[in-house]
Amino acid sequence: MLDYRRTSMERLHMPKTVTELVLEFVQSDVDVGEMQTMLETRNDRAGSRVVGMATIARALSASSSGRLQHVLLEGLACTMRAIGLEDCCATSLHFFNSLNGCAEAKRKALSEAVAHCLKASADILTTRSSSKCLAAEGDSGALVSSALKAMAMDYDVRDSYLLYDSKVLPHILRLLPSDNVRVRRVAQAIIRVLMSHFVAIPDQSFYSTDMGLPTLSAFQKQLLAAVRLQLEGIVGTVQHQVDSPYTALCLTRNHAGYCAPFVAVLPNHSISFWLFVEEQACQYALKVGDEVRRGPQWISSQDEDGGDAGVGTIVSIQTPTTVQVKWQTTSTTSVYTWDPSVPLYEVQLVDEGVGGMVFLHGNRNLVSDTEEMAAWSHYGMFLTDEGQIKYVVSSGAPDKDSIFESTDSVHWNAWNHMCLVKEDAHLRLYLNGALDSQHVLDDHIPSTAAHEVLIESVHPCFGHGDGNRWPVSFPGATRLVVTFDPLTQLDKSNGDFICFFASADEAEVWGQPMYSHSFPGVNQECSLVIPSDSTVVYFHSSSQTVKWGFRLLVAAEYDDDRQFHDVLNTFPFYFGEPPSRVLDAPSARCWVSHFSVLNAPLQAHDVALRMRLDSQECTPYAFPVDRTLQTLGLIQTCAETQFGRSFITNSVLIRHLMVVAFMGAAETQCGALYVLVELAPTLSTALVDDAFGRAFPASSSGSFLDSVWENLGAILNVWPSTDALHPSVQCHVTVETQPAALSAMSLVQAYLSLVRALARSSRDWLDRVHALLLSSMEHTDSPHELSLVLASVAVLGGTYDGVGIGSRVRCCVNIDGKESVEVGS
Repeated sequence: MLDYRRTSMERLHMPKTVTELVLEFVQSDVDVGEMQTMLETRNDRAGSRVVGMATIARALSASSSGRLQHVLLEGLACTMRAIGLEDCCATSLHFFNSLNGCAEAKRKALSEAVAHCLKASADILTTRSSSKCLAAEGDSGALVSSALKAMAMDYDVRDSYLLYDSKVLPHILRLLPSDNVRVRRVAQAIIRVLMSHFVAIPDQSFYSTDMGLPTLSAFQKQLLAAVRLQLEGIVGTVQHQVDSPYTALCLTRNHAGYCAPFVAVLPNHSISFWLFVEEQACQYALKVGDEVRRGPQWISSQDEDGGDAGVGTIVSIQTPTTVQVKWQTTSTTSVYTWDPSVPLYEVQLVDEGVGGMVFLHGNRNLVSDTEEMAAWSHYGMFLTDEGQIKYVVSSGAPDKDSIFESTDSVHWNAWNHMCLVKEDAHLRLYLNGALDSQHVLDDHIPSTAAHEVLIESVHPCFGHGDGNRWPVSFPGATRLVVTFDPLTQLDKSNGDFICFFASADEAEVWGQPMYSHSFPGVNQECSLVIPSDSTVVYFHSSSQTVKWGFRLLVAAEYDDDRQFHDVLNTFPFYFGEPPSRVLDAPSARCWVSHFSVLNAPLQAHDVALRMRLDSQECTPYAFPVDRTLQTLGLIQTCAETQFGRSFITNSVLIRHLMVVAFMGAAETQCGALYVLVELAPTLSTALVDDAFGRAFPASSSGSFLDSVWENLGAILNVWPSTDALHPSVQCHVTVETQPAALSAMSLVQAYLSLVRALARSSRDWLDRVHALLLSSMEHTDSPHELSLVLASVAVLGGTYDGVGIGSRVRCCVNIDGKESVEVGS
């Protein structure tokens, strides 16, 4: 008996073995007559199930009514749940529950009836699972969900032939990327159930052949192939996104946004970018108890909801297209239209809609002193659910911002060119190259130009055969930084050029003697740094051809960084979902591309020209985060047992995991890294080297661990170069984004977990990690080597916590010989 005793936890997850059942029967005082009665009862129960299953299968096949099929499938799903609950000792939901000991013919007949039900469900999925059908018919989503729920059971491995013959798996896989949220989630749940019962199974002797390799049924092979194909599709999507020359920034809710390092923005400036807003389709039907807010077709002008931010609760459904809402602020109750067929949405769920923050420059929540409350200490653009633009600017007064709205709305499902121009006391909003609205600023920062000077020709420019000179002098400056507008265009073939003389005698020049192309600060060209506090800008144009001309900015830099007193604020740019320390606002649902800052006020013809030159034609693309995480979850399910790991630990799948771990969204990178952590005990150095070489054949890192070290160091080293510590005030800056701090720290933790798991798994990995630790500590001269040192320090142990704006810190303060510890932000 002791050989067959198990812990209570094992009994909870695994049914009793045949030996245990026999021993339990022998030791019991059961009467033979009672046993016969029980077997007859179970035979009758099996017969009833056969009749019920067969009837439902025939009805599903014969009926063409979606409503009747929905009722039958919902009834079948409820019946199966009741079967699983009627036996308190049962640990699974199966059609053979409470049928132990019944006749073999009954069991065979029940299996055939279940097979007919699965085939009927597969036929329904065949006709109803297309994306057009789900979008056109509201009941199709509910019917497909019911069909999936009806086939959700704790199948045994011996049931694989039922699922394979019914051909339900291909239909379920087609539903994984469905736009219908309910259908997609049910399909994902079904796949997880199938993986856990057919792949992540305990090792048993009858699954092995003479060669020691597990044998697989046709359905198990189909499941593993499906997971591999899903992962290959994700890898193809990731590589397509990386290879694209212009990738738009996808902003969405409930995901950490992006930030950009400090960009010096002068009081007079222009911000231009492309914006794509997709018209949102309704994904959820309203029900009693849902919290709602104003919808895109809000009609009422009574403000019974308490304002734009008002939230209410649905108290009743009046008709299929009207709902009754009670508003929380005013306690008033009103009836509103909610009709997806028009569409007309006077109200919507609080989490729906496209409105939210597009970008913010500043930090709204850090308002601890008067300097941070100054005008333009924060400003940003917001999008409403109706597609209108709201530009919010700090007015300098506590809890009061200046809000400027656009006249027109953006075009749905199309790229819109946005340009925001600040010139002295005027703010101009351009939409698609045309002036949308102009506003007068009450509190604005005057452009004193104390440390910068903007020099430009007329636009367009005609040569007259003479030269123009602009003396520039900033006494006390350590150097001058010259940058050009990317629109600068000169006639090189006819002798047009610009140069920078060292003095008024024009004997020596700074930089090249004649700039006619490849201007400083344009594209990949470096800025021109003049190690003096004065220069003379000389422009010569002798051609009569029409060209745009030039625009350049000369910025002075001082040892005490006084030049940055002219900028609006020293905070980063935030895009999408902002950190809570910055602003309490949701993200807009949109795409942003070609975001750039020009420290000069553009005119109407400049905006139109920039729109034509920086045209946006790429198709907006949203990385399939949900689908990727679902696929990674399936692989992790396989890795739970030795049986499952034996089929996923191969060079092809590990190669795909590496691609997802190094590219794509931060959430999916973390997921892939943690899957590799689970597989670490089975990853040999030869397997990883082969997979990494195939995944990244052109990599300059050398090995997998070297790439991990470089990525880890790039995140931890927030000072990648000395120039980044003192960025210059430039004429034109293309803003480059990076993941938010929360996403970056999640990646750090995932990288550390993987390195430590590999080091624990084998001596070979430990030797490689040890050698890399020693080599990274030998040289600390360059910023790149400092990044590797930081990565090594993080791997050795402890935790890494970033200190940034808003972090709670403690410091020891010594005042008049008395030391005290103070806490602040």
